[in-house]
Amino acid sequence: MQELFDLAFARIDRAEAKRREFSTAWADYIAVHPWDIDLREVAPCSFEVLAVMREAAPIELSMIFNEWLAALRAARHRTLCLGCGSDLPEPTPRPERIQYPICSTPEEFRIDGAR
Repeated sequence: MQELFDLAFARIDRAEAKRREFSTAWADYIAVHPWDIDLREVAPCSFEVLAVMREAAPIELSMIFNEWLAALRAARHRTLCLGCGSDLPEPTPRPERIQYPICSTPEEFRIDGAR
């Protein structure tokens, strides 16, 4: 049974690599202190504190984040497909019947999926 999930775990490992790559790129970006704080007096006893971006974030951050998210979605998709009886991530069998359980409380979640 474990081998059925190997691709999902490989995608999670890939997502972890992307997370580390993002962390490094983010650290490089903030190392130059791309923001400043401005304080403006708007009245004798009232001030505005503004965070001002002096250097835009590199596009690379967006690209790495997108790749990280795609890897996590692919791992989730693989697991959902296995849960509905398919050992292949594409095409999804009966995609209208697949859902990821999101509940507000543990009581709302039931293993049998009945509502």
